[in-house]
Amino acid sequence: MVFDNVGTVPVESANFLRKKHGTFPKEDRMEITVKLFALLREKAGTDTIALQVPQDASVSQALEILQGQYPALALYMPRVRLALRQNFVDTATILQGGDELALIPPVSGGF
Repeated sequence: MVFDNVGTVPVESANFLRKKHGTFPKEDRMEITVKLFALLREKAGTDTIALQVPQDASVSQALEILQGQYPALALYMPRVRLALRQNFVDTATILQGGDELALIPPVSGGF
């Protein structure tokens, strides 16, 4: 599930996006970079993912597409913090081509 400020969006909506946008024609898509840290990096097997999303996609849409390609990440999405352009953002934020979206899992520990 994808976490947002009002609730959750089922991963199945990634299938809706795929059907709605297909492979999205080149002129209707943009590429963003998704940076993964800690456990997310381990589950995906990489720390950086180049992700094709529709033009003017929201962070929520990008997360749905990401989970469609990396289903092992879905379990962790409700607790992930999102950062874009060095600021924490919510899932309604609109992406721009070339953006770097960081997914930061919760960290535990202390003194």
